[in-house]
Amino acid sequence: QMVKSDVDLRIDSKEDIQSLLNNYFNLSILSISTLRGGYSGTNYKIICSNDFIVVIKICNGYSMDEVEEQAIGMSYLRDRGFKKACYCYSKHLIDKYKYVSMTIDNQPVICLSYLIGKASDYLIEHQILSPNQIIATVASHLAEMHVSTLLNNESINSNINNFRNYLNSGACNVGKHVKREYIHLFTTTTDNYISSHDYVRYYLNKVVRLIDSVSNSDLPAGLLHGDPFLDNTLIDEHTGEFSGFVDFEDVTIGPFLFDIGCFIAGNCFNESNKISINLVKSFLIGYQEKRPLTALEKSLFIQFISNALICNSCWRFINFNITYPDKRQELGDRYYQLQQRLEELENEEVVQSINQLI
Repeated sequence: QMVKSDVDLRIDSKEDIQSLLNNYFNLSILSISTLRGGYSGTNYKIICSNDFIVVIKICNGYSMDEVEEQAIGMSYLRDRGFKKACYCYSKHLIDKYKYVSMTIDNQPVICLSYLIGKASDYLIEHQILSPNQIIATVASHLAEMHVSTLLNNESINSNINNFRNYLNSGACNVGKHVKREYIHLFTTTTDNYISSHDYVRYYLNKVVRLIDSVSNSDLPAGLLHGDPFLDNTLIDEHTGEFSGFVDFEDVTIGPFLFDIGCFIAGNCFNESNKISINLVKSFLIGYQEKRPLTALEKSLFIQFISNALICNSCWRFINFNITYPDKRQELGDRYYQLQQRLEELENEEVVQSINQLI
């Protein structure tokens, strides 16, 4: 797993959950269960009186505006004809927010469609389906999602229907790197431990290429999932059919290559942080069957894997060394796993092997 904050699961009463459901449907609850694998936040699977199933998702720690943006992104996908993703139901009474309601303790809530399936990483871990089969299947549907939202003459740097883009939010906070916010943080800190840290020097050297590549306006762009790791995808374990993408916290408008880089960075390395060329091949076969990469995308393919790793290693470094300094001793070196993957991409044999595939 890459960038996903630790989330405390809640326990809410049936009465409180019924009250939340009433914002969306006039239905009584028959049963409630808590969903775990494949979902972030607190997710209640609700079977209603007519056997209709929905998910009430309590988005712990997010603002109302952030969650509304997530809901708009999911709805935009459905409007563009892409059905392999969960989507949000709108409220009966629409105020400032069309999709988001609130718990009694002021946490944002959305009501989602229910997808049948298990998280793809679970299916691999328990050897229910093969890694290559899952990678190719998910890649194919990621490409379908990208095709459905491809921007033509619209500018990537303008909001589509007032929706956020990668410079504003989402996509593993890549916009903060492009806007040099972390460069400023690292070069102005008075914490000697941070300013003299080897990772900071490594980051400052690497982020220049990230900024140049992500800012390339000629890259095909559209709606990004922003966090397309296998724990955010569901597959029917009995049929092997792709159920859909979930957890759209990082959804945004941006270059498709960022989703691709995130996918490879999170799903195609082994426990020793060595890249699996075989899994990369499975991804490319599945993805390019639906959307062939452009020449420019091929030339920047490895760079965008690096971009995803830079974003996520930086998040880990900041989260466990600056935001929560009390975690420094226990988790302060969590970034290094991803730095090792970055270093793997600098290996000439690895670069040559990947380039031969693309």
